[in-house]
Amino acid sequence: MENKIKNFKSVNLDISKITPVEKVPNSTGFDYPVIFKAKEKYVLLNDWLLENKDLVNDHLSKEGAVLFRNFNMDIGDAFREVVSSHGKAIEYDLGAANRSKIIDNIYISTFHPKEEDLEMHNEMSYTSHWPKELMLYCQIPSEEGGETPLCDGRLIWGMLKEETKKKFEELSIMYVRKLGGLFGGLTWQKVFNTSDKKIAENKCRESDIAFEWLGEDVMVMKWVKPATIKHPVSNETAWFNHCFFFNSIVLNQELKSVMNIDDIPFYCYYGDGSAIETEVLEELKNAFEKTKSAFVWEKGDVLLIDNILLSHGRNSFKGERKVLAAMF
Repeated sequence: MENKIKNFKSVNLDISKITPVEKVPNSTGFDYPVIFKAKEKYVLLNDWLLENKDLVNDHLSKEGAVLFRNFNMDIGDAFREVVSSHGKAIEYDLGAANRSKIIDNIYISTFHPKEEDLEMHNEMSYTSHWPKELMLYCQIPSEEGGETPLCDGRLIWGMLKEETKKKFEELSIMYVRKLGGLFGGLTWQKVFNTSDKKIAENKCRESDIAFEWLGEDVMVMKWVKPATIKHPVSNETAWFNHCFFFNSIVLNQELKSVMNIDDIPFYCYYGDGSAIETEVLEELKNAFEKTKSAFVWEKGDVLLIDNILLSHGRNSFKGERKVLAAMF
């Protein structure tokens, strides 16, 4: 027995060959999203996330987005379990999109017409209680298109001209929102999740939003927010607002031909109320296009986004598409 022990040779194991999950290359041309792919479909994402929380958070605070692919998301309420273990999902209060809640603050991502792109934005950046993180789950990928492009707000800010930066830093951004009215803005009842005007008014006051009622059922709100934000971990400055999303340059052209600015449900100005120049909006459009990373959704994909660092959008698509969303 002693001779057998002496003759035993140790074997150097390559852990990468036996671990059930691997980091795979990103073909978008950008560092984001970082992609972790399960080698076999049996791996439960919920369990793997709990065991690798520090690793995921490290990538999230650096690259801004992590995509989880080929995990077993087909069993029971897999996404609901992932959401509940990740953190407390918040309600979509003061939201600008028409969304339907599924369960436990998990929503259908958007009902925006599939023929139109959804422009780049940081989720709810116009509010005082924006989410730090978003989690998206692809239940049904579209036949064509429907990607969720991502842009790094640090890169966007770095690409802007110095005079553009200075003006946004000095003036910030004014948001003007019309709830209800002729051109299909969300109702105040939908936005505030209440049918009580006093509750809606108090929510405005709590967020330093000025408001007025036009007639019985149309509410107009105005408030000012900064154009940028400092990331709490890296202290880097990132472009963080809805100024490009809520402006005439991206407005549906058919609607634009029959609408006045006062009719638009959501619109942005400089903080002093002056118009944001067309050339500045074009500058922003160019920066978004140059930093846009878009991957093709696969069934069961889960995408975790640092909402401070990365803006996101949605490309037009064909066929059915179902992506669920939760915010933290």
